[in-house]
Amino acid sequence: MTIFCVVPVHNRLGMTLQFLDSLDQQTVHEPISVLIIDDGSTDGTAQSLRARAGHFPLNIITGNGNWWWGGSVWRAIQHLKTKAKSGDWVFLANNDTILDPDYLSYLHETASRNERTVVGGRSLEIWPDDTRHPVSSGFLIDRAALSVQAIDGHSSEIREVDALAGRGILIPFTALAGATMHPGLMPQHFADLNLTSQMKARGFTLLVDHRAESLQVDRASSALELGQQLRPSLDKSSPMYIPAIATFWWRQTSPAKRSALPIKAFKRMRRSKAII
Repeated sequence: MTIFCVVPVHNRLGMTLQFLDSLDQQTVHEPISVLIIDDGSTDGTAQSLRARAGHFPLNIITGNGNWWWGGSVWRAIQHLKTKAKSGDWVFLANNDTILDPDYLSYLHETASRNERTVVGGRSLEIWPDDTRHPVSSGFLIDRAALSVQAIDGHSSEIREVDALAGRGILIPFTALAGATMHPGLMPQHFADLNLTSQMKARGFTLLVDHRAESLQVDRASSALELGQQLRPSLDKSSPMYIPAIATFWWRQTSPAKRSALPIKAFKRMRRSKAII
């Protein structure tokens, strides 16, 4: 069984090389094959990676800079449909993380013990004051309240969740069969929650194994740190991109209840000024 490591990138070659170095140090015994989706990098990413001598086979798909995260992952899934076999795994990762050596081993151990399971870990974020804060990859979805809540990253137990962040998750390839993504509407934020919550709806269990840790080496300051309130936006890079929010909750709601969504969304915005 092969683990296909899918890494969407745009520039930041140094970070990609750091990530691949940490991938080379993984203790997991399964063979690994790396698939880089280089969405229009202008820093020589594709050329440098092709010349890199790593421990694993490395393939590169190049885009035009307009794929974003959602489009890049969607193209990777289509590519793997011709390469992967039943029993293979997809490890969805970000290039701005450095994996602990046992990261994949922990995920694979937990996934192998639990049939039809998708597993994520946690990331240690470095805040502007140089303190480190553990952030879990797991989320709970409250469809009635139109709310998504991240679970506690300090937890030491294995937790079942409703959705997973796309930063370091191990997915059975069979879980991607029938998956749909909407890159134009969810180019970045909410795309991972949408993808993984679909898997749960099809009978896969989503778990977080907090033994698996990575270091987040680059991140934007969050509203939590700065005490700010996020506002709905038409900027594709915003975590509150309106088309992404609308598409996510539309897909989370049963057809019989969708007519009530606009009123629920309005009330939610009145209460908190943001649907998160």
